[in-house]
Amino acid sequence: MRTLTRTSWLWSALIATVALAGNTSTPISYSTTFADGNGAQKSITFNGAVSGTSLAGTLSIADVAQQVHGTIASDGSVAGTLAGSDGKQIGTFSGKPNGPNSMSGTYTVTGGQTFPWSVPLRVPTSSSP
Repeated sequence: MRTLTRTSWLWSALIATVALAGNTSTPISYSTTFADGNGAQKSITFNGAVSGTSLAGTLSIADVAQQVHGTIASDGSVAGTLAGSDGKQIGTFSGKPNGPNSMSGTYTVTGGQTFPWSVPLRVPTSSSP
């Protein structure tokens, strides 16, 4: 159960980043930490890209890699799949903006539970002068 909670929490953070990427080819890199059920800090990273309406990349939770593939609609909603390192689908996700400052949706484990999520949206800062 802890892994499912971690995955749904991370996915929430990642979707907020993806929703702001726009319609050009944009590399995305996201990392954060969270406390697991025992209070231990775990790392979360996503490295990938958005190109047009397609999202693809690798999501790693506590050094366990998962492949992400998704689609971003013109209204900012997102939907897609997560697969394990063996290529087998382990879950699906979907979400939509709730105005300019938040987004919510669901993460469903293949053959299992559905977890709701809701996150604030943050506009990434530019690194160019």
